[in-house]
Amino acid sequence: MINIRFINDIKINVPKNKFETNITYPIVEPFSYAHIYFDRSTYDLVYEIIEPKLTENEEKIYKNIIFYIEKLLYIKLSEIGNLNDAINYLQRLYDFVLNDLGIQLGQSSYEKIFYYIFRDLYGYNKVDSLLRDPLIEDIECSGPGYPIFIVHRYFGNLKTNIILNDKEIRDLIEKFALRAGKHISYAEPILDATLPD
Repeated sequence: MINIRFINDIKINVPKNKFETNITYPIVEPFSYAHIYFDRSTYDLVYEIIEPKLTENEEKIYKNIIFYIEKLLYIKLSEIGNLNDAINYLQRLYDFVLNDLGIQLGQSSYEKIFYYIFRDLYGYNKVDSLLRDPLIEDIECSGPGYPIFIVHRYFGNLKTNIILNDKEIRDLIEKFALRAGKHISYAEPILDATLPD
């Protein structure tokens, strides 16, 4: 089983001088980390999500596997309340598809690809780490092509390295609505809901 740890108790030392800020802490170990640093070119603090990069071949395998897993899902992932149950369920499907397609992966590629499958199918895609960071108090998306801004408990308003396109924003809104058990459409474009997690 892949060891994914969601870090909920984060302690950081905030430097007195913001120019010296260079802090990295785990969000989803060992895959996702927050890096807060002072950017000398913009003269401001930046919140950066660091995730493993997929090679071109890993990206192709990921897309192929996601396609098959989505066809095999016989229950809604949003209905699996327990995080470990969701991980186990997705890993069984992942192993089945790899075996069925005759794909053999090294341990590093296996784990990286699974992380993205979990993040994108059970989690909230590119913004999943932002939603899982217990030190983030608010998230703001001004629209496609703009960086997402957050309110951090210790550093206040920060620009992130996450930029969503129009399709990614629509998909995310639909996922939020689905998880909250609500409906959203062009006829009813405003949604007031609370996510279960």
